[in-house]
Amino acid sequence: MIVKKLISLLRPFEEVIRELSAVDVSIYSVIPLIATLEKVIHDLDSSDEHISDTITVIKDELIRKFSGLENEILFATATFIDPRYKANFLKNTSTKELVIEHILDLLRDNETDISSNSLYPNAKRVRLNNECEDYETHNSLSLKETMSLLMNTSDSEEDDMALPGFENSVHLLIRKTVTEYSSEKRVAGDVDPLTWWKVNMGRCS
Repeated sequence: MIVKKLISLLRPFEEVIRELSAVDVSIYSVIPLIATLEKVIHDLDSSDEHISDTITVIKDELIRKFSGLENEILFATATFIDPRYKANFLKNTSTKELVIEHILDLLRDNETDISSNSLYPNAKRVRLNNECEDYETHNSLSLKETMSLLMNTSDSEEDDMALPGFENSVHLLIRKTVTEYSSEKRVAGDVDPLTWWKVNMGRCS
């Protein structure tokens, strides 16, 4: 009996491992999967005397291991730009703001690179060639059901996302685009995010 309960308890972890081991998985699913796993474990019956201690330990370990995951800007940004997730799995408003600022920083860097390339095309080409040469040488809801429920929550909490300031018209346009993207309804969970961006790239760029 206890063994069966433990197997049931550990099944969500097996599902997460399977999802993260898939060929087409990317870091955009890490935060949503961990958030879903935390939800599944949180909803377990902790009153069962046979496995209550185990559940408590697992909850504590999840907090210890993954409480800082949302602070990893690459993971948070990847989650936000996935049209299935956006800010739905980001718990803190400050994280959303940091993600927006990170995206803007990347765009500013890109603008700088374009300017440098136009001013010093030969130097840029040499640097890129060198970089290329260096690179060449060197009993509960299942995990999926729970994630589906979480993804079906209202988008309204994301609509009023605070955004950092912008210093020119280009950044104002970026702000408008990001705001529109954030306020749009998230797409279904079975939509391929890369395909979505290929279709919507022109509208969102």
